[in-house]
Amino acid sequence: MSEHTVKSYEDEFASLDAKIARIGGMAEHMLSRSFDALERSDTDLAEATIKSDMTIDNLQREIEDQVILMIARRQPMADDLRHLMTALKVALDLERIGDLAKNIAKRARAISGEYQPKQVMVGLRHMTELALDQIKDVLDAYTQSDSAKALDVWKRDQQLDAMYNSIFRELLTYRMEDPLNI
Repeated sequence: MSEHTVKSYEDEFASLDAKIARIGGMAEHMLSRSFDALERSDTDLAEATIKSDMTIDNLQREIEDQVILMIARRQPMADDLRHLMTALKVALDLERIGDLAKNIAKRARAISGEYQPKQVMVGLRHMTELALDQIKDVLDAYTQSDSAKALDVWKRDQQLDAMYNSIFRELLTYRMEDPLNI
C-alpha cells in the first residue's frame, strides 16, 4: 500500500486490514470446529460453533460500515478504492464461510450418533483441510496485495468443487444401499 500524506488515512486502512485478518481467523476457526463437531459427533462443539456465527456477522457489518465511511469521507481513487472494494468483497466471502460452517455444525448436531462411513469422513477431512489452506492463502494474498496468489486460490477452487461432487455421489451411493436412510 502506498503512503498517504494524512496519517489518519493510513490508520483507517490498518484498522480495516486488522479486521479482515480477524474475520479470516474466525472463519478458519469456525470451519475447523464445525468439521470437528461432525467427525466426533460433538453436539456441544456444534452448538458453540453455531453461536459463534453471530460474531462473524457483526464483524462483517463493522467492516462494511467502515468501508462505506472511508469512501464517503476520503473519496478514494485508484489503488485505495480497489483496496476498499477488495476488503468489502473478502469480508463478505469470509462471512459466507462462517454461514457455511454454521450449516455444517447444524448438520453435525442433527446426525450426531449416526454411523458415518469412514471413507466419506476421510474425504470430508481432506476437503476441509483444502478449504482451510485456501482461506489462509487468500488472506495472505490480501495482506500482501498479491493478485497472482489470489488467482491461484481461485483456480484451485475447481479442485474443491470436484472433491465435493465426488463425496456427494459417494454419500448418495451409501444412502441408496439402504432405502430407509434416504
